[in-house]
Amino acid sequence: MDRHAIRKHNTLTVLRAVRDLEPISKTELSNLTGLTVATISSIISDLGKIGLIGETKDMRSTGGRKAVLVELNGSDAVVVSVVIDRHGVRTALLTLGGELFHMHYGQFQEDRTEEVVFAEVERLIKEALSHVTDQLVLGIGITSDGLIDSDEGLWLRPQDFQFRNISVRNRLANKFNMPVLFAQSGQGMAVGEYLFGAGVGCTSFVHVHIGETIRTGIILNGRLFTGFNFGAGNVAHVRVSSRNIPCTCGSTGCFEAMATHSGIVTRFIQRMEDRDISKLFEMVNYDLSGLSADMVYTNAIQRDPIARQVIRDTGRYIGRGLGAIANLINPEKIFISGIYNAHSIMNREINKFLAHSAVSNNLNRVYVGETGIAEAPGTIGAGALVIQALYEGHLELDSLTTRKMEAE
Repeated sequence: MDRHAIRKHNTLTVLRAVRDLEPISKTELSNLTGLTVATISSIISDLGKIGLIGETKDMRSTGGRKAVLVELNGSDAVVVSVVIDRHGVRTALLTLGGELFHMHYGQFQEDRTEEVVFAEVERLIKEALSHVTDQLVLGIGITSDGLIDSDEGLWLRPQDFQFRNISVRNRLANKFNMPVLFAQSGQGMAVGEYLFGAGVGCTSFVHVHIGETIRTGIILNGRLFTGFNFGAGNVAHVRVSSRNIPCTCGSTGCFEAMATHSGIVTRFIQRMEDRDISKLFEMVNYDLSGLSADMVYTNAIQRDPIARQVIRDTGRYIGRGLGAIANLINPEKIFISGIYNAHSIMNREINKFLAHSAVSNNLNRVYVGETGIAEAPGTIGAGALVIQALYEGHLELDSLTTRKMEAE
């Protein structure tokens, strides 16, 4: 290993130690890493120049001179987060400490060609960058749905658009002259949970987001696991019901067809067509085209019998889907976001059918519950891809130093 590689290895060791144990003294870092205090000081100086690490006073009373501690500069380095979905583009700036600010949204109209989509993406990235003052921009993190080669940054088959095989990373990296990370939405959410949510300190978990679609991400041994063809953890089309409700994949009874927003609405409408009576019918003025999953959920809490049964059934389907995950991966924790917060009437059924579907030992001491990121998990997850790349050594610190100097 040459001197440059050794220096990079030592720098990442110190950076990760500060992240995990901040605030911490240089002496403590030396004892922990085995590096000399002089080496620690040199590395901290370099990281301080680009705004990643700062110093603070030890406020603990020891009776003597207060030691100098080091900690992450939570707001001096930022990432541009970009989320692309069927409706439009969301952007924000994400700090190294996991805080979002300057969020913007652009909605697509009927024309959603490659040119239109990426014109909106580039416009909103420029808008986000216009709010950066003296901070270091680490890079751009992007997530969307569909088949994505995250190693090469290729959008092979978008879920909601007709174009194919787009080199998202190269296109935007060349445009903005900075690193670009691109992955599936569920994978980004898992990384966000690992860095900033309930997954901190957990090296093996699965994150499942249940909303308009089923989005899944897997963390194994502290790293995002994407699989050989980048589709690991795709449980959206695991069959969880024998009911003849069609899925976009061509099958019926899939997890995504039964448990998502559209699945809830579809099953509620079927109950109405069976002449069950619900107050919700009056709420939408007898026009079921205005029905939403949130309406069904709200009326379930208010003890509407039909809405309540639909939400209870949703819990059963989620439990079966999670059971498949527990059996296939056997993670330490399973985090659920999105629709999971829909009251205990759903959660009781989730737990019951998860227990029925999973091998009992695969649930032993396994936590199953809500995530630690309640707001904007997708936007945080997109930016988290870049921050995780920093900690894993995939961002060149020399190039960050150069860009910081050029910005000044």
